[in-house]
Amino acid sequence: MSKKLLLFILLLVIGFSYLPLLRSDFVDFDDYNYIVNNPHVNSGMSKINLVWAFTSFHAANWHPLTWLSHMLDVEIFGLNPAGHHLINLLLHLCNVIVLFMILNYLTGSFWKSLVVAAIFGLHPINVETVAWISQRKSVLSSLFFLLSVWAYAAYVKKPHPARYGVLLVFFVFGLMAKPIIISLPFVLLLIDFWPLNRISLANRDPKVVWRLIIEKVPLLLFSIISCFITFFAQMRGGAVVSLRTFPLYTRFANSITSYLMYMLRIVVPRHLCAYYPYPDKNEYLPALLAFLGLTIVTVILIRKREEHPWLITGWLWFLGILIPVAGIVQIGGQATADRYTYMPMIGLLISATWEADYNIQKLHLNKTIPVFSVSMLIMLFSFLSRRQSGYWHDGKTLFEHTLSVTKDNYYTHSLLGNALFREGKLEGALKHYSKALEIEPRFEPAYYNKGLVLYYLNRRDEALSMLKQATIKTPDNADIYHVLGWIYREMGRDSLAIKYFQKSISYNPKLYESHCDLGEEYEKNDNIFKALFHFSEAVRLQPDSARAYDNIAALYVRLRKVDLAIEKYEQALGRVADRWELYNNLGNIFLDIGRTSQAISLYSSAIKTAPEQAMPYYNRGRAYILINKPVKAIDDFRNAVLTDPKYIKAHYYLGKVLEAKGDKDSAMIHFQTAEYLKSIP
Repeated sequence: MSKKLLLFILLLVIGFSYLPLLRSDFVDFDDYNYIVNNPHVNSGMSKINLVWAFTSFHAANWHPLTWLSHMLDVEIFGLNPAGHHLINLLLHLCNVIVLFMILNYLTGSFWKSLVVAAIFGLHPINVETVAWISQRKSVLSSLFFLLSVWAYAAYVKKPHPARYGVLLVFFVFGLMAKPIIISLPFVLLLIDFWPLNRISLANRDPKVVWRLIIEKVPLLLFSIISCFITFFAQMRGGAVVSLRTFPLYTRFANSITSYLMYMLRIVVPRHLCAYYPYPDKNEYLPALLAFLGLTIVTVILIRKREEHPWLITGWLWFLGILIPVAGIVQIGGQATADRYTYMPMIGLLISATWEADYNIQKLHLNKTIPVFSVSMLIMLFSFLSRRQSGYWHDGKTLFEHTLSVTKDNYYTHSLLGNALFREGKLEGALKHYSKALEIEPRFEPAYYNKGLVLYYLNRRDEALSMLKQATIKTPDNADIYHVLGWIYREMGRDSLAIKYFQKSISYNPKLYESHCDLGEEYEKNDNIFKALFHFSEAVRLQPDSARAYDNIAALYVRLRKVDLAIEKYEQALGRVADRWELYNNLGNIFLDIGRTSQAISLYSSAIKTAPEQAMPYYNRGRAYILINKPVKAIDDFRNAVLTDPKYIKAHYYLGKVLEAKGDKDSAMIHFQTAEYLKSIP
């Protein structure tokens, strides 16, 4: 069997293992924040979105290349999750291929390189990185990391500034996808030791070592710049957890034990899940023992560096790449995360594979045994990865699985509540938000989420109580005040509604919905100019917003500035051509000023855009009456009542036209229907 065919079969096996992803949905675990509800991403590529990608710290990150890749997905696949999953999988397959080619290029060992690539490609701990659409940043940055290593190997073989330039470009691209690869200069020094053998153990000339370190300085400078940008982005986005929440000694203890947890999951991949909660209290004795164990292993491998150089190289690869995500700078509330092992585990796989081969050669073992063992391991990992991929089918499945393999996981209870809320299962969502607060009463988002669910369950008093608790927990959360404004508006307490919408905007002046709602409150209370200001702000914040344009145009109609109202509707239709309300409302203006033919054209566009809506049929029917086309009017009124049988005005007008045509019996039916509908409370 040819070597190329073997590699092709491996890729097919990996693709088969991840096949369930192509039937999977977005999950309410960053996917909605990153893609589905992100107007800069879900609208695809544009000049505005391109600028945003390079200037935004959205989601407490600066990774413009990742944003561009998501935008490109939307251009190709829209918001069909299968396409987004497919790109993640293809990037993972690219990483497998590049990893194999690097190892084969550096060592000339086809079989060992293939084994490392196979286990990396199929290990179930990597499913999270591939299956989670929002982790595009990990698979993309890893590809550039591996390409950087390959470019470095080519540069070492034939040094030239252009080749070093290629290395820099790949590295910068990787940092712009996800800054986790900042440890590349350190990894390249490890490769200098083995397998490139640029640092000779026999001749430890300090000048040689310094020359190799200086060679990495440009890369190191980019790493430092990336660290500053990332820390600033995460501080600004509130992602960095304070020392009061997780003290420094607790972080050190967790970071040391996390190394052992990662190694355990790589060796025995059981109970893998999306979120591992931070322990209530850290046991410092296990952390101390873990530190001693890691130190002893490191010392032993350093001593074996001459005969077994791959051991210390792979070990330090694993330890070094994990440092940025070990938890000293704590991002989020998780203790560990499977996605953090995606690149680090390669070091352990290299060490284990080369050491196993060394011992097989030394003991002159029959090669059938290792071939059989590796084949069984690949089959096992393929099965486990396929099963693990299935858990990422949707948010509900993922979070239910996570709760089944962890304890006291308040954050996942909240995530499951979000998933159920999105499905409209409000009672289920309420149960999990309540459970989250029962486990961790300090978990602030659950107060808001629970209050929101209570509001939708029409339990207003409980919702108000919960949301007011939420304002105490997070007094600067604009969304809470926005929902309080909703509730008071529904209760007819306009002054309180205005107060809370104003407060929402004071904490987040870019909250489009609050500007719209506050503008509508001002309009209702005849404060026209304040309403106009907030509708104009809404348009500025979301230039593609039909609602804000519609509100401004309606205000101009009230002010008898019809030309300005028409201008606003035409601006809106130039940006949002798929909103039937805009065509319908502009048609109403033209109908009122006697431009009936234009009104009919606009109503027709509204019907074409949304044939399931009754109002455009009704309005076009009225227009046909004005130009004495009763047959067409009858057709439109009939379509209106067929679309909405409870449309009183449509029944009444249909009755009038039928009566005028002499069909008094049919007319009477519609008059009676209209009267009956009016009598219903």
